[in-house]
Amino acid sequence: MKTIYSLPVICICWFAACKKTNSNPSGNGGNGGNNGGQSDTLSVTSFSPAHPYSTDEVTITGTGFNPDKTKDSIYFNTADARNFGTGYATITQASATQIKFIMPPDSVTGFMDLAGDDDGVVDIKVIANGKSKLITKAIKFKMKCQLYGISIPANLPDYPRPDDTLFVEGRGWSLTGTSLSINGQAMNLSRIDSSQVCCGNYATWWFGYTFLPKTFFGEINNEDTTKLIPATVTNADGSTDQKMIPFFLSPMMRIDSITIPGATFVPSIGYEISKNQVMSSGGNLNVAVFGKNLKSWTIATFGKSDGFTATTISQTSLGVSGFPDNTSIPISAGTLTPGYTYTLFFSRPGPSGPVSYGGTHFLVLN
Repeated sequence: MKTIYSLPVICICWFAACKKTNSNPSGNGGNGGNNGGQSDTLSVTSFSPAHPYSTDEVTITGTGFNPDKTKDSIYFNTADARNFGTGYATITQASATQIKFIMPPDSVTGFMDLAGDDDGVVDIKVIANGKSKLITKAIKFKMKCQLYGISIPANLPDYPRPDDTLFVEGRGWSLTGTSLSINGQAMNLSRIDSSQVCCGNYATWWFGYTFLPKTFFGEINNEDTTKLIPATVTNADGSTDQKMIPFFLSPMMRIDSITIPGATFVPSIGYEISKNQVMSSGGNLNVAVFGKNLKSWTIATFGKSDGFTATTISQTSLGVSGFPDNTSIPISAGTLTPGYTYTLFFSRPGPSGPVSYGGTHFLVLN
């Protein structure tokens, strides 16, 4: 009887052994799950960092992994049923207790556009040594910090310039602790709106504003001068995004009003002033100029007319610094002749000739 049943027993044992050896589910796009003599248990104890950016390297800690990273696989699936981000992550390092991986480019940001608790959340399946472990809602990714642009809200699509409130637009900024720098200088950034909050308490769309001082780029007179300037947004955790933003380097100048002290306005004639009045006031007529960002290269042209012939008396620059909003032009009483009308006009150089800011005129009496 022993001789009759020994062969079937041997065959059954051999078949079972062969079947176990060939049980090898496919891994990451073909990475085999060959246990290579490793542990038959597979466990996951932690993910680090807990809330990574989509470009961060993530570390899985556990047991039963294959030290040969080509024998391990990390499969991800979005936890939000409205989206369909799935695929395999790229494993960068592996040991028996840790696997490090990075997500494919743009695989996460695509399903962070919708509001909801599951935005940025992925399920992770670890495949190693012929076994697999599924962890639902394993990681909540944060949005990548992005700076979209800087502009002037009232003058779109003009480039931003000094002495303006600037509109700052971005995405994935932390709701507190986000900072802005322009040309390496820290700016005061105020949040006026964040459209939605998700992805580890990071805003999906962020709008803020800052103010650029009038002499931020120095005293540059030419309002048409532009330059690409680095602007950087930095989150509270140190992640940054930088863009080269085109800026006008000089604030806009304007003249709003010109006041002649002591003059009287007469309808249909204009301003009138007595030369004797000017003499009794110290010998100078100090014409007050009010505006915005007055510049040194502005030319004040002073002239007179007898009704037939106009004569230029002088042309001088404003001679101001720091882009003030007001100044005065002294006119000596010795240059004033009763019976003449005097004019004072302001202009600046332009690519096609002088650009006028307007002026005033007044009649001098005895």
